[in-house]
Amino acid sequence: MSEFLRLLIQQHVSRLYPVADTWAWVEYKRIFLCRRQLSDRLLLGLKYFCKLFCGTFSIAHV
Repeated sequence: MSEFLRLLIQQHVSRLYPVADTWAWVEYKRIFLCRRQLSDRLLLGLKYFCKLFCGTFSIAHV
């Protein structure tokens, strides 16, 4: 009986590994894309702030 239970649990756990791997990959991509969007927004804000600053104080654009 214990051998049967061990095999049953092993079979179910082995089926869960791909699901867990897929979930971890999706979560990693979601976090990566959120961070990238935030950094892109910060860079865009910095770019427009620099343009505004250069235009306001008549600093030559390099």
